[in-house]
Amino acid sequence: MKLSKLLDKIPELAKTIFIHGIDVGGDRVLVMGNGGHDILRKNHSLFNKLEDEMKSNLWIVDGETSNRQVLEDIFFPVKILTVNVIWLPDGNKLMKAIVPGRKTKRFPLNLDKVKNVVKAVIGIDLIVEFERT
Repeated sequence: MKLSKLLDKIPELAKTIFIHGIDVGGDRVLVMGNGGHDILRKNHSLFNKLEDEMKSNLWIVDGETSNRQVLEDIFFPVKILTVNVIWLPDGNKLMKAIVPGRKTKRFPLNLDKVKNVVKAVIGIDLIVEFERT
């Protein structure tokens, strides 16, 4: 509903296809289709304006792609080296993402939020490891 009201203020939204939104602990996840996430992500002023209007942190993902690409969208701007899927005996899956470097206080993402967003979007628990300890 909020996005449709913002079409007048942000005309670039008309160039995107919105699939659905998810509320994850006060943050908003916008699942876009047909490359719409690129339009919003590449224009920083547009993204910031959208965040201000929505009054929450935004996560933008492409809903018409692979799980790895969804992870890369969520981790943006952090690169992912490797993604592994771990099958558990009870039939559930875990996904392990390895990111370069080591975890420092300056790491740009809150990993707990990232894990919650991944669980909400693709329904898989995430383990994040760093290349160096």
